[in-house]
Amino acid sequence: MATPDLLFNLRNLVYLGAYQAAINNSDVPGLDADAAAERDAIVFRSYIALGSYQVRADRCGVWFSP
Repeated sequence: MATPDLLFNLRNLVYLGAYQAAINNSDVPGLDADAAAERDAIVFRSYIALGSYQVRADRCGVWFSP
């Protein structure tokens, strides 16, 4: 039996262009490490789409060096 796609709603919001709603609804319980990394990538892409580049840079910390 297939497992449920816990990130379906989040991905759907991004595909529809509702980036702020995707950020607001990004707290999805019960994610494993891979799904949590995918969720973080979706949220960071939403910040970029909204033009909030500094927020993304602050949250990435060590990964991002200008």
